[in-house]
Amino acid sequence: MTQKKTIFFSLAFPMSARNLLRNPFYEYLSSKYRIVIFSEFSRQEEFIKEFRRDETYFEDLIFDPGKCRKSLIYKIHRWGDRYYFAQNKKVHGVYLNRVLYKSNWKEEKKTRIAGQLFTKFPKINMWMANRCNEMLVSPYYIKKIEKYKPDVVFSSHVYAEQENQLLLNAKLKAIPTIGLIHSWDNITSKGRINVMPDKIVLWNEVMKEEMKCLYNGVIDENNIFPVGIPQHDYIFNDNWKEGRAKFLKKLGADPDRKTIVYVSRGLKYQHYRERENLEVLIDGIAKNKFTRKSQLIIREIAGVDRLMCRDAIGKKPHVIFDVPDVSHRPNSNKNNVWTCNPKSTYHLGNLLMHSDVIINFGSTITIDSLYYDKPNIWAIYSPPKKYNKFIYGKIPDALRWSYIRPMVNLNAFAVPKEPKGLIPLINEALDDPKLLSKQRNEVLKKYCPYRDGKAGLRIAEVIESAFN
Repeated sequence: MTQKKTIFFSLAFPMSARNLLRNPFYEYLSSKYRIVIFSEFSRQEEFIKEFRRDETYFEDLIFDPGKCRKSLIYKIHRWGDRYYFAQNKKVHGVYLNRVLYKSNWKEEKKTRIAGQLFTKFPKINMWMANRCNEMLVSPYYIKKIEKYKPDVVFSSHVYAEQENQLLLNAKLKAIPTIGLIHSWDNITSKGRINVMPDKIVLWNEVMKEEMKCLYNGVIDENNIFPVGIPQHDYIFNDNWKEGRAKFLKKLGADPDRKTIVYVSRGLKYQHYRERENLEVLIDGIAKNKFTRKSQLIIREIAGVDRLMCRDAIGKKPHVIFDVPDVSHRPNSNKNNVWTCNPKSTYHLGNLLMHSDVIINFGSTITIDSLYYDKPNIWAIYSPPKKYNKFIYGKIPDALRWSYIRPMVNLNAFAVPKEPKGLIPLINEALDDPKLLSKQRNEVLKKYCPYRDGKAGLRIAEVIESAFN
């Protein structure tokens, strides 16, 4: 009897597991092949129970730094490569700002000096990158490769350090590798892909063009595959949908009122004017400043600290907090818990579907809401000078960031200049829900070209092609 071919899956984050393992992608591949899942949740009973199949095995996903953490070469390369990558005119603003403004002044100085060195002498950067990869050879992953003899290795997040290490060790053994670009902003906001897989799968042609531009000569465009958005496959199955009245009553909301959904950044990524936004919106609700009787649902961000001003807001009429039942990323300690409740995905879908206006910061929620043709308002403002070292740098630049700029150019979303500008824009959307609908549909076509619920299966096809 011929042994089934073996596929390694690396899943660093709960969202990746949610997006792929609860997808026809996994059901299809696990029915035909032997699957080895590398995950931080590999020892958790709930995780194993949900995803165990006849020939599925679970192993720990670890980062085994070996000597690299103590290596000066490794440190210099990590400092400088971030800056060097961010100098590319195609990576405007966001990545460099993240690098510099998250750092203390010492780290910032090191980053700039090393980055300027690499900018002047790119061959030094390349030499250091090769030395760093040599340091990441892992006895742990070599043993797992020898044990299972995989035919292909699939990474669900090519920017995750621990997944990079598995990819690297697989490439050293000449095992075909495939990596998924997790989200629309990753290519220009997450820095360089340190270990390039043989094949890349991503959402759309926009992202493919970004890859071609930034990694020309590193990966052939014939090995870049736009497949759609796997976490959106569920949308095309109506089983999850609830009636508006039933869903809103469950939240403690009034079905007879228009629903304004405000997507918070949360404490970790706190927007310096988030409190002002909410004060304006809550005041608008209390004083009937909206043209339609409305209510506010504040959607807290998952996996981080609660909203900074929640306690200050307290209980207000027609103001509801929506707390996601999901962790977007493992905790920093080792006691990570698998908390991606499948109902949380459907809950978000229903929340967006039954909203009338959505306010966010140019996040992925924007793309999620496009399927329901919901008016979006982007609350991105110009901060005072004292906020110039805000976590993402200078806020006005956000509208020119590489992944946001194409959307801005399509004029599909309203952008106020300050918090008090939210009220008239919301009223416009409430009075005419189809305002900017044509533009939103253009964004949908461009960023979500495959609207058939088969993105996961297309990823499976790319994996199978690697067997040949």
